[in-house]
Amino acid sequence: MSFFSFLNKFSVRTRLSLALTCIVTTVMTLAMILGILPSAEQETLKGRASLAQTLGYAALLQLSQDQEHGIEAFQELVQKTVERDPDLLSAGFRQDDNLLMSVGEHQLWKTLMNQRTSTESQIQLPLTKSGDELFGVIELRFQPIRQEGILGVVWNAWTPMILFMSTTCFSLFSYLLKKVLTQLDPTQTAVPNRVREALDSLAEGLLVINRQGRIALANSSFSAFVGKTPESLLGVSASKLQWLTGGDGPWIPPWQAALQQEKPQANVMLQMRDQQGSVRTFMVNCSPVLGHGGTYRGVLASFDDVTLLEEKKRELHIAKEAAESANQAKSDFLANMSHEIRTPMNAVLGFTDVLRRGMAASVEQQERYLDTIHTNGTHLLGLINDILDLSKVEAGHLELESTETPLHRMAFEVVEVLGVKAREKGLTLNYESAGKVPDLILSDPTRLRQILTNLLGNAIKFTTHGGVRLVSRVVKNRNQQALVIDIIDTGIGMKPETLGRLFNAFVQADSSTTRKFGGTGLGLAISRKFAQAMEGDITVTSELGQGTTFTVMIPLVPAQEARWIDAEAAGQEFRKDRAARGIDPSQLRLKAARVLVVDDGEPNRELIRLVLRRAGLNVDEAGNGAEALSAVASAKYDLILMDMQMPVKDGYTATRELREQGHSMPVIALTGHAMKGDEEKCRAAGCTGYLTKPVNIDELLQTVAAIVGKDATRPLPPPVSLASPVTTPVAVSNTNSAVTGAVDRIMNAVRVVPATATPTVHHEEICPLVSTLPMDDIEFRDIVVRFVDRLDAQIEKMRSALADKDAQELANLAHWLKGAGGTVGFGILSTLGKDLETTVKSRDWSGSSDLLDQLDAHSRRIVVPVMSQV
Repeated sequence: MSFFSFLNKFSVRTRLSLALTCIVTTVMTLAMILGILPSAEQETLKGRASLAQTLGYAALLQLSQDQEHGIEAFQELVQKTVERDPDLLSAGFRQDDNLLMSVGEHQLWKTLMNQRTSTESQIQLPLTKSGDELFGVIELRFQPIRQEGILGVVWNAWTPMILFMSTTCFSLFSYLLKKVLTQLDPTQTAVPNRVREALDSLAEGLLVINRQGRIALANSSFSAFVGKTPESLLGVSASKLQWLTGGDGPWIPPWQAALQQEKPQANVMLQMRDQQGSVRTFMVNCSPVLGHGGTYRGVLASFDDVTLLEEKKRELHIAKEAAESANQAKSDFLANMSHEIRTPMNAVLGFTDVLRRGMAASVEQQERYLDTIHTNGTHLLGLINDILDLSKVEAGHLELESTETPLHRMAFEVVEVLGVKAREKGLTLNYESAGKVPDLILSDPTRLRQILTNLLGNAIKFTTHGGVRLVSRVVKNRNQQALVIDIIDTGIGMKPETLGRLFNAFVQADSSTTRKFGGTGLGLAISRKFAQAMEGDITVTSELGQGTTFTVMIPLVPAQEARWIDAEAAGQEFRKDRAARGIDPSQLRLKAARVLVVDDGEPNRELIRLVLRRAGLNVDEAGNGAEALSAVASAKYDLILMDMQMPVKDGYTATRELREQGHSMPVIALTGHAMKGDEEKCRAAGCTGYLTKPVNIDELLQTVAAIVGKDATRPLPPPVSLASPVTTPVAVSNTNSAVTGAVDRIMNAVRVVPATATPTVHHEEICPLVSTLPMDDIEFRDIVVRFVDRLDAQIEKMRSALADKDAQELANLAHWLKGAGGTVGFGILSTLGKDLETTVKSRDWSGSSDLLDQLDAHSRRIVVPVMSQV
């Protein structure tokens, strides 16, 4: 690259400044060389020469009279001269190559070529007598005027002057040229008037920006955007206009990027605040412009005002997000509501099924089952009505009634209904009162019950240890009495910032709450609206990790026949009233048929066999798909219940082979997989029906009855009932000796309680875990005992598989627990098995370890009621 090509990379102003600076510096240097300007170096040399001549005259005067004494006098004179002159380093007098006198470090004197030569730092002055006879030589050594080497050539007395003049001249010339060039309008000659008029007619803004980022041309549209005339924009830095960069980091304008990258910048979005203060959005396109020599001299930038378009796009985006959010909220709500409806529905169907088959062994048990059905049905109806209630409240159409409401009985009923869930989680749930409270008040019993159910259910949901207390009390509020009900839990608590949005509809504490605990997000919102409609309110206090207290306050209006009693006395009356009622059981009868149950889980096979045998069916068993194929080859079956995930040969393979062999009997799939697509997979393998685990007895019998038919005239074998409680196990018969032996084996591992007893649990105790199967029935109890006897060994296998990180083995064991736990009446174990299978498949070893710890804790809570035969 030539020197001139290099210069072309600089702006005109820079090149002019450099040229003028070089001219001035060159003229000044020439003047110094010619001596027109004084030189400090020359003056120094002249001074040193004058000093040498002066000392020479003094030496001739003193040495010519008496040389011996003259040398001493001359040395004293030279000594004083060296001390006073810092540039004079040393001096000496030499005669016939003999140094007769020296002052300072004269040994550093360097011998010169002859006595007639001198240098800037060493001067020798020959002294002669009459007739050119050499008398001696005076030697003077000075500080060097220049440094040695190349540095001495470059840096001399002229260098500071040249640098000062060059820097000052360049700065002044650049500043003056900048001012001059800024005032010039380069477009007057470069752009013809007709071109300027054409550019001014464009609707989009247009700028010509030079390499320094200054505006060289602005059309009328752009000047209108910024509220200035085109002439006033000339020379203005384009980057210093009121652009909204929207960031803290360095901002590179697109016109600057176009010059740096030497390529166009297309469709860059920029925002500017106009003269009215409004924000405008521009789509900017920048193209670098080539000049002479093939270099880019500036940028042509166009600015298309897309403010209205961006606003429409933003509004559309907001509307889209709102629609997506609403759609997601609807989907989440439906999913949550589906879960909330299924929970009480399972209880209703399950206990109804138990009563239909006469599995309740006592009147008290029948009563508890029917009460559970009734309360869960009521709860189910309340869930369905939640949406209608919320709509009525928000529309102002909610109608409240004021009738006699049994406060204590309502509280005990709600506690009893929700006590099942509390005991399943190992929690205590109690109702108490702080002093005496009216047993009958005038209120809306439906709304009040719904408030208590929602708040207690919410407390149980978010409590993992400890318990929940329902406390009623009476206080004076504004010269009138008010009923206050506190729901106190020892749960997870909440952060202060979440309390403000807690009562919003469809809202929970955070997004993880719904995933972990479930719920619709309606309970608290509806409860508060009900309380406010009753001229009361609900407040909340909470501490993260310590627990939460919800406080319901409504006006207290005691009924005319109200009695003021405490919760303890009311509880005794409630239990006495319950004990006075009873209900007759019913049974299901099916037509004679032979069924094959195929499942690798022994508890699953035993329960299904027991239920179907009680319904009048002949049942055979197989532990895997291969055994099922052998059984079908040797016997004829009217129905096969096929587990789909088994060792040796799974249900999918076994069913396909049955169909390939020409067997057409119905095959009902039993699987713990209940995800979307699992049923289609089972049917594709040849199954005619699909049931999920844990086995729902009612659904199982309905499915089987639809295939084999019902026969109400068939006699059924009565269930074995053990009614009299004992404190130790006893043998009931030879046929049931296995049961007694199994109980003896696990007697030391589990807590044994009478089957009809309801454990009294205090706050500091752990609530026992009892199977939901009828424990007064020896055959059902046998199934539970076998499961409990095997559970510890299975947990140890899970621990070993986890230690070895054997995902396949651990997943198989978790799958067994998911099906068997719920089948034998331990729903919490089934849930843990399901969660464990999920964590294992995702290789979450830490989560799997936590779930195994929970499984251990729940297994230690299991109690097996021991009954004697009547």
